[in-house]
Parts: sequence; structure tokens; C-alpha cells
Amino acid sequence: MIRNVIFLTKDALRCEALPVYGNTYWKTPNIDALAEKGTVFERHYTAGGSTAMAFTAMALGKYCFETDRKLYDGSESGGNGQTLFDECWKLGYDVHIAWDDSYTSFAKHHFKCEGEHTVIHSLNQIIPKHAPHITVSFDDLTFKEEETENAVQLIENLADELCTIEKPLFFWLHMPHVVSGRNSYDSDIDVFDRIIGIFRERFDDDCIYVSADHGQMNGHKGKFSYGYDVDESVMRIPLITPKWMDLNRITFPTTNVQLDEIFELKPFKKQEFVICETAYYVQPCRKLAIIHNNYKLIYCKEERKYYLYDIIWDKAEELNLFYPEFYDSDRHTWHSLNQRFYYPYWGEANKEKELLMDEMKLIWKNGSISEELYQRVLHRGKLIVSRLMQKKRLKNIVNIGK
Repeated sequence: MIRNVIFLTKDALRCEALPVYGNTYWKTPNIDALAEKGTVFERHYTAGGSTAMAFTAMALGKYCFETDRKLYDGSESGGNGQTLFDECWKLGYDVHIAWDDSYTSFAKHHFKCEGEHTVIHSLNQIIPKHAPHITVSFDDLTFKEEETENAVQLIENLADELCTIEKPLFFWLHMPHVVSGRNSYDSDIDVFDRIIGIFRERFDDDCIYVSADHGQMNGHKGKFSYGYDVDESVMRIPLITPKWMDLNRITFPTTNVQLDEIFELKPFKKQEFVICETAYYVQPCRKLAIIHNNYKLIYCKEERKYYLYDIIWDKAEELNLFYPEFYDSDRHTWHSLNQRFYYPYWGEANKEKELLMDEMKLIWKNGSISEELYQRVLHRGKLIVSRLMQKKRLKNIVNIGK
């Protein structure tokens, strides 16, 4: 008999926000208990830097470049092939998804992969209702616990309803960036843990999976959001499963296009390369990242520049190993990169660079000349408007530190 699959994810959840990955602030007894008896994936990666891209890849079991999509505009089909939800329904599951209203009204427009037989539960009032941001000020940081309790109760009611289903259940609950009553990314980790506890009370631990769609920058390299970057803080996401391959920790790279394999709906196959993208192939702001072993190759379409990182040696992704020399902006001269800092694996890095470049050539494609030109002009126009608005706002900012 097939077992239930309870898949609990949170939007923009970084590994570093959870104690099982080293966080020392939050207490997450339910996640910790699942990790203790199950398996923690150390290097699990998203296939897309934004929710709709990640969800499309997760649902189709395909990387974004493997779909027919050119643009992130919601006008194209969900992609070709059977979805994870269709696969589960054919196996005999009753398939359910629960998202907050903002997703069902906006991102679902871009997703279009939910499957024909899936029951979608729209969860009202589980996202915060922030007051409009006032220029040059901090927003209210007060927790509103009554709103949080109402959100938790809605989910508890849904969990009770799901318990009445007699068929094997495939259920995917995706929590928003911030739960109602809380105020910022990572401010509701304890609430997410409570929600996991609700499902632990009603379902066996050996059917509960915890993960995310993607991470977020969290101030890394001066950025605080997601969607335009393929740094580890965005790409690397949590995954805690029931005991998997009889291991406590999985240290080789895996990806969320392998969900049906991770849920043990089909045999697992190790991926030689793990891939993440920020946009579809006609878009000017596309970044493509390919991971092989300890190395990550990134190509930025807008900059026309490559980056190569040893993500084990250089966890902050600051040392670009791709180019053999660098320009010293202080001394206005060019220098050899390997004479400026010590790195003991240059030979290995250069071999990985060749291997990753060969793989990138197989993946990368562009649109027609007219498509590329139109999108580039459109993108530049948006950038000009954005910079003008930024300059206008900067004139009004007062340095409160004076």
C-alpha cells in the first residue's frame, strides 16, 4: 500500500534560518525531531530563483531550460509532460495543494502545472496586512500574535479536514514569505515549526517532508530579496525527509526537480549536474548556474560575464576563479589571480571549468534577433525609470547618523 506524502514548504526559506543547518537563535523542536529520525539534505538546490519558476520545475520534474517557456509573463503554457500531481493521481493518491491567496491570484497565473485532478485550497488571512511603507522610515516591527493564531487555526482546520480522506493523500502546503502577524523574512520560523507539529499530530513522521521553493539573499552582497541571483543563499534550500537511503545526512548535490524520486515514487538517480536559473531564455536578466561536485559556474547574460566558485572552499562566493587575471582598481594595473591569493586546487578548478563550460554550451540558447532586441529595450527602459525613481528618493533621505 502506498503511504501518504505530506510536503510542507515555506517561501524564501534559507537553510541558515533552521537550527538543523546551524541557526542558533530559533528553537524548532518539530523540525529537529524529524531530522533526528530522518535525513537532512546538506546540498539540496532549487531549479528556479523565484516561486513560479521553482514550482514549474518541481511539478514537471524538469529544469526551466527544458520547458518551452521563453518569458516569465504568464502567457505561455505550463510546459510539456506529465506533472508530479498527475503522476500521484495515477498512482492512487487524493491530491491536494494549499496556498495563500496571493499565490492563487498571482503566481498561479505563471505556474499552470497544478494538474487536472488537484484540489486547491486557498488559505485566506495567512499573509500579513502591512501598512503602506513610509519613505525614509522603519516599519512597525511589533508581532501581532492574535493574527498569527488565526492563521495557525486556519491551517489546523484544514489538517483536520484532510484527516477524513480515506484514500492515500498527497498534500502540499506552501507557506508565504511571512505568516500573518509577523513582520519580515525569517521572523516566523517558530510558527512554521508549530505548523509542522500540527501535521505530526495527525500523520506519521515517516510521511512528512520539509523544504522550500527557494531561498533569499538576506543582505548577502548588499541584496535583500531573491529572483535575480543564483548565490547559495538563494539556490541552496532545506530538505528534511523520512529516513532516506538509510543515511542521516546526504552530502552530494540534489535538486527539487527530483521530487518524485525523493518521495520514492520512482527510483533515485544521481544528477551529475545541478542547475538553477533566474529567468527564461529570451529574458535579458537571465542568470544560469551549473553545479558539479564542489564547483559552480554562473553565466550572467546581462553582463556577459562568467563566474566560477569553489562553493566548499569559498562559502561566501567572493573569489571568481574563472578569469586568470584581475584588474587592480587601486593601482590601475592587471595582476595574475593565482599570485594574489592562495588556492591549492587550481588544477582541479581549471578541469571543472572546462567540464562546466561544455555543459553550459549544451544548455544555453537565445531567442530570435527581434525577440532578444525587443526584450533588451524593454528591460533597459525599466532600468532607466527605476534609477530615476531611486535618485529622487535619495534626495529625500536624511543621514540620521550625523
